[in-house]
Amino acid sequence: MLTEFFPALPEILLPFGQLHPYPKVSDRAAWQALPARLQEETIALGEAHLDFEWPSLPATLFMDFRRTGNRTRFEEKHLARRMALGRLVMAECVEGKGRFLDDIADGIWYLCEESFWGVPAHNYIEASLPDVQAPSIDIMAGETAGLLAWTYYLLGPVLEEYESMLCRRIEYEVDRRILTPFLSNTYYWWQGLDHQDLVNNWNPWCNYNCLVAFLLVEKEQKRRIEAVGKILRSLDRFLDFYGEDGGCDEGPGYWSKAAGSLFDCLEILTAATAGKINVFNHRLIKEMGRYLVRVHIAGNYFLNFADTKPQLSINSALVWAYGERTGDADLKALAASSRRANFDNQSHSLLRYLRYLFTYSEFDTGLEPPYLGDVWLPDLEVMAAREQPGSSKGLYLAAKGGHNEESHNHNDVGQFLVYLDGNPVLIDPGVGEYTAQTFSHRRYEI
Repeated sequence: MLTEFFPALPEILLPFGQLHPYPKVSDRAAWQALPARLQEETIALGEAHLDFEWPSLPATLFMDFRRTGNRTRFEEKHLARRMALGRLVMAECVEGKGRFLDDIADGIWYLCEESFWGVPAHNYIEASLPDVQAPSIDIMAGETAGLLAWTYYLLGPVLEEYESMLCRRIEYEVDRRILTPFLSNTYYWWQGLDHQDLVNNWNPWCNYNCLVAFLLVEKEQKRRIEAVGKILRSLDRFLDFYGEDGGCDEGPGYWSKAAGSLFDCLEILTAATAGKINVFNHRLIKEMGRYLVRVHIAGNYFLNFADTKPQLSINSALVWAYGERTGDADLKALAASSRRANFDNQSHSLLRYLRYLFTYSEFDTGLEPPYLGDVWLPDLEVMAAREQPGSSKGLYLAAKGGHNEESHNHNDVGQFLVYLDGNPVLIDPGVGEYTAQTFSHRRYEI
């Protein structure tokens, strides 16, 4: 689907500096035109991180995973750094007075000083500490590069005037940890390029952040073209893996990282080629979006087969944009019915933060979810039916067949659930806290 655009990339891919997906901090009119409430909330989130005490990430905390199997003690502090920087950057973009720059500078420096942008659970070498001479690209390293790339794009000229070495450091670290390894290696399992292993949400999630890093930081057009071509081929491997029903075998909790990250890739690719790459009308792309409507029960309740909690706070801006691009009115209705100020949960993903801010006023909040009467996903072997189509009232039943050899499957075959008037009666046990066992060969003992 996407690889067919590869031969045209030299002609259609915009050169460095010509891609403007969202306003930069210097475009004061655009930022000041945002709804007052969103401006106030965004600034407040940034103010909460002024004089921020950046969490320490010592070697022993990294080693804790191998010693105990615990993932959260390191990952919570790792994520806190990125959340803080994202919120500070967005607050500076909204306010535009330089008040947040000192803390932004600290955040950039802290991230660039980290030995490893990934997390311990993704350190696949035998040692319990990462090899700093062999950077690898996992979802968290990609997220870090994406965050720094957007920071570089949004605040570049301001940072140059404030302290130009911040931009030089971003360029250096993003290149040595992401850009050059991405071009040099084909062994990353998530790319699906050199083998036939199944790919999962890591594919579009990593590809999106690598794409952003190349488009917003890399200046050499030849390298940009080579990288985008590789990303197109890798995303096609992800699409090849998907069934025709568009179902996410990892569950609706991972939809935003699977189909949602694919959508992020497609939206940026469309912008970076002035609309030349546009596949939003492709049947599979539409079905992948519609999956979220099909597994919606009522309110914040979704089918929680695979790796999902029963209540899911969807990223309404992402879902709205997906419905808008693919012409799916039901998907837009689902997004509008759950619109809330949930953008603060996405402040380490600046694309999604930006999308929320700049599409907020487009939402039609009078819409109601479609409440589909019956659902059958033949590739996933998931069914659902409700007593009163178009309403959350009455009985609702869902069941899972298929097989357990799926990416985030933990003994799901044979699970079923029953709801009454939108409330749970018989439940799927759901997902627990991730540990070393969760994705190991002992995963089905949980």
